[in-house]
Amino acid sequence: MPQNTIQVHPADNVAIAVRRLAAGEPVWPGVTANMEIPQGHKAALKAMAEGEAVIRYGVCLGYLLHAVKAGDWIAEHDLRPAQAPDLEQLTFGTNLKRPEDLPEPLCHTFWGYPAADGRAGTRNLLGIVTTVQCAAGVAQQAAERIRTQLLPRYPHVEDVVVLVPPYGCGVAIDAPEAKIPIRTIRGLIHHPNFGGEALVVSLGCEKLTPERVMDPEEICEENFVVLQKCRGYEAMLEAKSQGKIRFIGIPNHRLAVAQEAIDSGLYATLQFPFCYLATDKDQAIRTAAREAGMGFIAMKALSGGLIRDSAVAYAWLAQYPEVLPIWGVQRESELKEFLSYVNDPPALDEARQALIQADRAQLQGSFCRGCGYCMPCPVGIQINDCARMSLMIRRAPQATQLTPEMQAKMAKIEDCLHCGQCAAKCPYGLDTPKLLEENYKDYKEILAGKQL
Repeated sequence: MPQNTIQVHPADNVAIAVRRLAAGEPVWPGVTANMEIPQGHKAALKAMAEGEAVIRYGVCLGYLLHAVKAGDWIAEHDLRPAQAPDLEQLTFGTNLKRPEDLPEPLCHTFWGYPAADGRAGTRNLLGIVTTVQCAAGVAQQAAERIRTQLLPRYPHVEDVVVLVPPYGCGVAIDAPEAKIPIRTIRGLIHHPNFGGEALVVSLGCEKLTPERVMDPEEICEENFVVLQKCRGYEAMLEAKSQGKIRFIGIPNHRLAVAQEAIDSGLYATLQFPFCYLATDKDQAIRTAAREAGMGFIAMKALSGGLIRDSAVAYAWLAQYPEVLPIWGVQRESELKEFLSYVNDPPALDEARQALIQADRAQLQGSFCRGCGYCMPCPVGIQINDCARMSLMIRRAPQATQLTPEMQAKMAKIEDCLHCGQCAAKCPYGLDTPKLLEENYKDYKEILAGKQL
């Protein structure tokens, strides 16, 4: 029988098709394909029940969502993913061999490039790593100029490589699993093929700040370029004159800066927080932008998750045809939800107006919007979560706010230094340390049994 599949590990209960298999072809001794199985895909070696583990490489890939027969094709949509272990709990080096059991290497050295930190790379590249997707265009342009104008002078440098993480400025950088992309980006920046000295390019307004991806002694103008500190506006004007861009806009959270941008006449659009919790001063910014002929893009249209009814938010913003909201869609279901409003716009009826008034009574004033500009905290407090816990726990599923992980996160407030860094960086002028204290006091009372 020709070998149509490969069993990677003796413990595997699936085999991998080495080519496309038609129904009826042999999969394994005593097993035939029940259906077409694409090349590289899994075929069941035995009958398995719903919920049974699918083993490949000797480890669990996931659990079956339905029963399968021997010879069935098992694809990703047939599985419930296995729970990934915590990165800090992973073991390594569990199958080590003694030196005397290893074969004698043919060579004890290799051609490489020693880095300053003692490691060695197999290539000699100039690496450019961005901290936000928005900086990709500048980084690519810089790489092309370096490649054509500078590299010919340095024949020992092979190439220039641009690595762009797929994240925007508002990514949930303090989410529990955000440590994975942060650690990955740090690893890329310090890759030995870059000589351990990559050039990092930042836009300047993103949450992935230099302190998160570089060591303090590395952060200098030579290694870390912040585009907003460069001649960015002049470069945009030049690009506009060349037809490379059509409009120049500015995002901002601060009332005074937003008004300055409107008065300057330098920008085509203003991106500003705006939702039905808007104050009279926020409304004044919208009116001033309209009168100045500026486009108005509403960010925080759901107030960072505090507004729970998207139809109400949509109906309220629909009153202002000059406002284009950014909804912060993160799931396909949310995208479908907002697309449905385009075809069937929700009306701003009395019931929705009453909900808006109730939310305004509870939320307007000194509350944290969760923008994250106060981060990072020197003692590791997740400020943009903790400083609005009293609101979130009353407006979101309560169980998600009372997990052991969230309790530990809130307990970090006890380590607050009252250094004032967070308050100084808050675009809304909040007394952030006081907010943290108030929210922690309320949270402990809820844990002790206070009724909501």
